[in-house]
Amino acid sequence: MRANENKLLHVAAKAGHADVCKLLMDPEVAGIEFRARANSDDNWALWAAAHVGHADVCKLLMDPEVAGLEFRAQANYGDSMALLEAASGGHADVCKLLMDPEVAGIEFRALANSDNCKALWAAAEEGHADVCKLLMDPEVAGIEYRARANSNASWVLWAAAKEGHADVCKLLMDPDVAGIEFRARANSNASWALCDAAKEGHADVCKLLMDPEVAGIEFRARANSSDSRALWEAAKEGHADVCKLLMDPEVAGIEFRARANSRDSRALWAAAKAGHADVCSLLMDPEAAGPEYRALVNLDSS
Repeated sequence: MRANENKLLHVAAKAGHADVCKLLMDPEVAGIEFRARANSDDNWALWAAAHVGHADVCKLLMDPEVAGLEFRAQANYGDSMALLEAASGGHADVCKLLMDPEVAGIEFRALANSDNCKALWAAAEEGHADVCKLLMDPEVAGIEYRARANSNASWVLWAAAKEGHADVCKLLMDPDVAGIEFRARANSNASWALCDAAKEGHADVCKLLMDPEVAGIEFRARANSSDSRALWEAAKEGHADVCKLLMDPEVAGIEFRARANSRDSRALWAAAKAGHADVCSLLMDPEAAGPEYRALVNLDSS
């Protein structure tokens, strides 16, 4: 009978029926030996409610007076899986509850730095700036448990950049928001975030990643990394505006600007093969690419 009670709790929690959840966990209604246990089946009821964004249900499941001290749901279970689900869905109110030691319990609160800060990665990829901010906030997440934007080679920045979430990228690189020691680094992994933003044509994101005032002078993305791969990616896809930015010494930095003649002018080859005439023109233009870095058609005559 208890197994059925627990399954009922899962169903009710997922559907957002707080009143039903309360009844199922009430020992006077369901019976002390048959009451539903919120921490059963790997805390699935909490995970389901967090995934859909039912904050009131989540609060009940974690409440020791409602669920029972020994049966309350544990928000930190499974590398704080409930937090990952809530963050991915953009449920900021749920995230806040799961990380609150007074609500979730100091020993059971969700940890934003669990599993290489995967909750932050999920929120960043989906563009949930408010959730990202909460996860990195030491007052909300806890100073020792806050998400770190530079975790795993700043993979959260790559996720946001690839999807074109400029506001999220800005937050992740902001030392006042992410923490000066935990801010995302745009030059991590050979400026990987810039390469994928360029490939997808996100000019605004590319500009931010290369901006020393936004990214930090020592952490700004370098357009000439990996033989100017970002330029090759943008040229291949026909993103002329991005190509122009990557080669601009005022935007990319005179020492970090992309070089159109890198690797035997491979960017020109890619643009020509795809038929992007405007991009080809830019790559060969000495004013746009720089006279010493312009792409060359006849390499034998160089």
